[in-house]
Amino acid sequence: MDVARMRGQRRWLSEKLDRISSLMLYRDAREEKYLDWFEKTLDYCKEHFSDPAYGEWYGYLRRDGKPTEPPCKGSTFKGPFHLPRMLTMCERMLDGLLDGQ
Repeated sequence: MDVARMRGQRRWLSEKLDRISSLMLYRDAREEKYLDWFEKTLDYCKEHFSDPAYGEWYGYLRRDGKPTEPPCKGSTFKGPFHLPRMLTMCERMLDGLLDGQ
């Protein structure tokens, strides 16, 4: 995929890093705006990046929130590491927050 075509797209990695960083900010600062951001962006990801019919997340979305054509779920850069890592890190932070840490 060339750079000109990638402009204006939402990419899987930045969306995953948003989840992790917004929870870290909430954990450390305890400001509701960071938890709100986590929830908003998580809802967006579940609605647009997630593929409930066949699993996994799309790698790239167009500006309108639909997958690029042809849809891409895996690539040289997007493997089975980042999504499970994000889910695991968020689960651990959420568990810690619920336990009062």
